[in-house]
Amino acid sequence: MEEETQSVASRDLILWLWVSWFFRLPTQFNLSTSIAISQSDGCIDNLGLPIPEDVIVLINRRREKAIKKLIDLIGDTRKQYLLGALGCRFECRSIMYGALTIQSKDLLLPYRECPFPNVNYRSLLQRMTKFRTPEWYDSPSRYIDNHSCPGSFFASIFGALEGFLEGLELDQFKSL
Repeated sequence: MEEETQSVASRDLILWLWVSWFFRLPTQFNLSTSIAISQSDGCIDNLGLPIPEDVIVLINRRREKAIKKLIDLIGDTRKQYLLGALGCRFECRSIMYGALTIQSKDLLLPYRECPFPNVNYRSLLQRMTKFRTPEWYDSPSRYIDNHSCPGSFFASIFGALEGFLEGLELDQFKSL
């Protein structure tokens, strides 16, 4: 099973999930649930296959929790700029707060509530990691002293996030 060829919560992905469940294939089960959690555009279902409801519920919960965590990170980062916990001085905080607010407005408005329809973790994360950090200079000369405090780079804030989330372990469901 190749990650790139699996469309989001596609029939093939759900079939792989079922096959890996039925034949107790831990690596494939972990991978297929990871893809479902990371790339599904909405709640997945079992498509009538005998995949235990507990598995489907946990995949959907992890997906929602991961998306909410990204949305909360944007909100928390904005709040840190607003309250002075990020950024070195007023100008830095103002510029970064404004840039973050402008670039995240389309991400936050339609997606504040679970189950986050038409949103997937991986694409939301990719959009966040592409946030453009403004450039400004601390001195009158445009070519020296480019502002560079630790709080003035979105890449340092959002760049360390993982694109794929950990999948489920078969051992979690021994009793099923």
